Amino acid sequence: MRIRSRARRTAGVTPASLGVRGDGRGHRVTAEAVDRTDAIRDPAVRALATDTLSWSVRATGHLR
Repeated sequence: MRIRSRARRTAGVTPASLGVRGDGRGHRVTAEAVDRTDAIRDPAVRALATDTLSWSVRATGHLR
């Protein structure tokens, strides 16, 4: 599942906000941090300042 716009510039999200259903199936979530400011102009340095983190989530139900 790739839902970039829903979580962009957000400090925290819930699986439900990313579209993960409470059906017990596993999903993979990936967060990417990229500095897109003008402070980093060199593409090689920008690559060093970019990182991703992935993890699996399994929603068993959503609180409303």
